[in-house]
Amino acid sequence: MNALAEIESIYRAADDALDNNDAARAASLFRRLVRREPKEPLFHWKLGYALVESKKFDRAVDELRRAIRLDPKNVAAWGCLGRAFVGLQKWPAAEDAFRRRLSFKESPQQYVFLANVLVRRKKYADAAQCCEQAIVLDPSFGEAYLNLGVARRHLGQLKKASAAFERAIELDPNYSVAHRELGMTHLKLGDTTAARSEFVKCLDADPTDQLCVQMLRTLVPISPGTRVASSKNGQRPAAPSSRLGRSPSRSRPRRSSPLD
Repeated sequence: MNALAEIESIYRAADDALDNNDAARAASLFRRLVRREPKEPLFHWKLGYALVESKKFDRAVDELRRAIRLDPKNVAAWGCLGRAFVGLQKWPAAEDAFRRRLSFKESPQQYVFLANVLVRRKKYADAAQCCEQAIVLDPSFGEAYLNLGVARRHLGQLKKASAAFERAIELDPNYSVAHRELGMTHLKLGDTTAARSEFVKCLDADPTDQLCVQMLRTLVPISPGTRVASSKNGQRPAAPSSRLGRSPSRSRPRRSSPLD
């Protein structure tokens, strides 16, 4: 096997490892490619991506910066760098990376990533604007409506927030996080009946949503042996832990939880 064929073989194996959710193996293979071809930006950003998937964010930042030094307009590397900074909770750096990514090419998913960061930075109006731009690019993108609702709720625009969550649910009736966030908005509007209905729908779609379980228990005092809510498979939702989590995401190819 000649050198080029060997590089192609390693690259395919690394991509296959990513497809099989084996980020550690992918990182090991891409590292081999980086050692062989240190001036190839593709290999650096792919290694950075695999490290992000492995949650090795500091090392990912180093590789992604190398990719960008070699190719300053590397769109994928800038977006991945933003994700690495999110993992490190370095919000200003994440904002800068996503804005640089979007300056080269607009993307509804990247606008939502940026909106999440802006909510963390309490830039709620800017976050709402990013979500609106994502919707312009893709009117069927339910995640954009979800995050738009979160931003509007922070701005005190509760009815507009409800409308955004309702639109997300129209697009995906089983969008558990949207049901939960709509329920929380109903609570802020003082409508406990509507809130309870949305929390039950959330748990029907995702019985593991611990925050939703806690909210429903707050609304409905639970006596021993009483069911909180039924799920589609007839199982009782898991009891809330001391540290409430967010429900798992489920859409294209990953769905961001609202950073409320």
